[in-house]
Formats: sequence, structure tokens, C-alpha cells
Amino acid sequence: MKRILIINHHDSFVYNLVQIIRERTDCAYKFINTEDLDENLSLLKDYEYILLSPGPGHPEEFPHLIPTILRCVETHSILGVCLGMQAIALAFGGKIECLPKPKHGHKSRITISDNGSRKLFEGLSAPIFVARYHSWVVSKEHLPSCLSIDAYDEDINIAALSHKKYPIWGVQFHPESVITEQGRAIIDNWLK
Repeated sequence: MKRILIINHHDSFVYNLVQIIRERTDCAYKFINTEDLDENLSLLKDYEYILLSPGPGHPEEFPHLIPTILRCVETHSILGVCLGMQAIALAFGGKIECLPKPKHGHKSRITISDNGSRKLFEGLSAPIFVARYHSWVVSKEHLPSCLSIDAYDEDINIAALSHKKYPIWGVQFHPESVITEQGRAIIDNWLK
């Protein structure tokens, strides 16, 4: 049984992620609000996977998020969605920047990078269309060398990344949205 800790950053999309996990027969999960992390650090040892939900605003507005990522680098498989991916980049020394035009409810085609991890995209049929709901992106110019770019969006922004050494992935888009037609397969690939 895969044990997943879902960390909520107060975005309505988190409930779609919970539903995808709930429908799997091989997963047990716990849902925790980000502000409750400090008082529940002992929970981390009970889970193998951490799902960092999307959320509004900037990752640094959630003070427990980056320390939790760094605490779990060597012990957990982590998937960050939208704000979660941005937090992963910040945790390893990257930067994020504000988009000139936010993308909210935007359907985009992504391109898989030749140099990154293909784990999340294994078995998906091309083209891959995803849902974007974000105002911030991870800066390509300030991406730490320990992270790989796994996919780009149609604006050549980072759409997915991974850690080169640890089982850590992030997606800027929303696999839980109905606009992301192969979103469940992306989450399934993370859990393989």
C-alpha cells in the first residue's frame, strides 16, 4: 500500500487531487493543511510519498513548505503541483518570476525535454495538453544545477522539472484538471 501525505495550500483544486488518489486501490492518504505541518512533523515518517498541492500566491507565503521539502529530500518521493513545483525550485536555490500575463484556465501544449526525466510522461500519447492556472513560473536562468527541465509549455516556460538525484518532481500545470486530458496517467507515473 502506497502511503501519501497530501499537503493542502488552500486551493480548490486540491480536492480533485484527493479524489484521484482516493480512487486508487493501492493508496492510503492523509490530508493536512500546510499551517499544521510544524505540529505534525512526526507524521512524515508514516508516509513514503508527499503531494504538494497548488495554492494561491507565492510559495514563501507558506513558511512551513520549503523546510518540509528539505526535510524530506532523502526519504520521500515528492510531487509538487503548480505552487508545489515553484516551492521545490525555491527549496534548492532557484527563483520564480511573475508572468507578464497570468495563465488562468489556459489550455497549453507541452513539449517533453530531451535532457530531463521522462518518468511522469511515460506512455502518454502526443500531443500532451495541460491546464495552466498560474501567475508565477520557475526562472530558467536561475534554475539550480541539481534540477532538470522535463517539459516546456508553449511559451517556453518550465512546465515540469525533476531532481537529478532524488525522487522529486514538479509540474507547473494541473494534472487534476479536466483540461489536462492525461492528468491521471501523470499521477499514476509518479506513483510507479
